[in-house]
Amino acid sequence: QDSTFDKSDGGLILSARVSEQEISFTNPLNNKITFTNFVKLKSDISADLYDRMKELIDQSTPYRSDLETTNGVQFKNGTGSTDLSAHIYFGSDTTETIADSYEWSKDGTVVAPTQTITVDASGVADKAVYSFKATIAGKVVASQSVTITNVDDGTSPINLVIDSSNGYQFKNNIINTTFTAILYQNNKEIDSEGTKFAYIWSKTNSDGTVDTAWNLAHQTSQKSITITNSDVWQRATFDCTA
Repeated sequence: QDSTFDKSDGGLILSARVSEQEISFTNPLNNKITFTNFVKLKSDISADLYDRMKELIDQSTPYRSDLETTNGVQFKNGTGSTDLSAHIYFGSDTTETIADSYEWSKDGTVVAPTQTITVDASGVADKAVYSFKATIAGKVVASQSVTITNVDDGTSPINLVIDSSNGYQFKNNIINTTFTAILYQNNKEIDSEGTKFAYIWSKTNSDGTVDTAWNLAHQTSQKSITITNSDVWQRATFDCTA
């Protein structure tokens, strides 16, 4: 870049003479033109016209919008908060422009006339769209929106417990007990009637093999099953899935 280039004067205007020209017919990339006798010229554009041109350029230069958050845009389990801040920049400027006014909306409804707002998780059911508008000289020059979500990690887990009416150990091949699958969630029993879930029982023999015949015979959903000596030889493991 020429050190005499002065951006504040609207650029550098020169006149020059072509003193030498080299043309390569085999490789046009080697073509070369040499200029000499440079003369710096002054623009004939009047100061008033130049100011008007600059004004028109400024009017057509858009503002860039930037939306910042202090704690992201997603809440979990209805807890937490985040600050949303509106910022605008003129053209490629890196210095922020402070607007005359800012306006924040939530799902299209105005909620605050400030540059920064605080969003609390309690105010977001599932999701909400927050938008801001920045105004200068009565004109909206920039806007931006962001979607805030509120998600759950999941419902409390369901635990299955197998209750035996007559214990889990028997002697002398005298076996008679009823297994009942009980579901707990949040330390409370659910589906006490056995109508909301399907209960499938399975049996594993003492040698670790699956008792396919027994499983097929008990594939119908049952919350409770009766176990006798015909179901157990020495030892067996019973499981239930719901």
